[in-house]
Amino acid sequence: MSFYHPWVFEWRGRMMTCTTLLSPQNDDLSRGVLRFAKPAPLSDNGWSWLQRHTAALMRGQEIFHEDGSIFEGLECLVGAKTIGQVKDEWKNIQRLMEDKKWESYDIAVQEPLFKSVIDAIAADPLGTFEAWGRGDVFTAKCEGFQRLSACIVLSQAYAEGGVGAEVSLPISHDASSSIYQHASALVRDKKMAKSVNVLPNDSGKPADVYLEIVNHTKKRWEEMGNPLFKDGLMSETDSKALANSLLTRKFAKKPVMTIGYGATTYGITSSFLTHNGKAKGILGAYVFVDKETNEQVAVPDSEEELNANKKNRWWRVTAHPASL
Repeated sequence: MSFYHPWVFEWRGRMMTCTTLLSPQNDDLSRGVLRFAKPAPLSDNGWSWLQRHTAALMRGQEIFHEDGSIFEGLECLVGAKTIGQVKDEWKNIQRLMEDKKWESYDIAVQEPLFKSVIDAIAADPLGTFEAWGRGDVFTAKCEGFQRLSACIVLSQAYAEGGVGAEVSLPISHDASSSIYQHASALVRDKKMAKSVNVLPNDSGKPADVYLEIVNHTKKRWEEMGNPLFKDGLMSETDSKALANSLLTRKFAKKPVMTIGYGATTYGITSSFLTHNGKAKGILGAYVFVDKETNEQVAVPDSEEELNANKKNRWWRVTAHPASL
């Protein structure tokens, strides 16, 4: 079955699907089941990148045989590296994918270990679920079904001889420009441009503005002398534990990225709370403060009243100390 998927350009110049139902911009399952209606033959370059794409998805995965583990996953690109280091690493991965000296899934057949694993997954997805999907399906930002899909397609391409095999697998790579890259170019800010890889920097490695901000925040935190403990809000042990949990690149990315698009402190704060009044949160664990008098007021009786007041900005919502 095939169908047309209409796309539009939105006001920032990005392509968006007209529907989010079974969309390549939707969840892991949608991306895993979609194929282009018309396949195309793999070129030499396409064959290399199909293997690399699957290898990247398989990093850290494990597949087991009755005699024990035969494949413990591929290590892939980790951290900031120079272009030369990236090229060398891809060569090492390519050698592993082609190496016939490794113990094969079927001892009687001497073939590359990587191919043995891919063929095993494609032949028996349920039996090899541990290798491609355990803990990585039906969760936020999971890749299990995309991993299985790539393994099936690569196995079919192996069977057809690699180069020249007819393939219809969509592969997407996030290469969009961030708000800070656009901003640095618009205002001709060289320092910002170097921080977000619009201009090269002296290190020869990709810059990471999120890590840069985390490191700056850590420095400020130390200069302030552990402020949560200093102000009597937390014990020294708990304060340090909280700082270690929050002062990370992963945590910093969300507010840093969304501030550039106009997110406010109010919106950013509520997005990090587990007790945020949403379906997955708990409505009661709030303190409601009148913005004009700055005094605490009674909790609204219903979620409808809460949402109405939030919309009209009558209430200011902060986490209750008991929820920390």
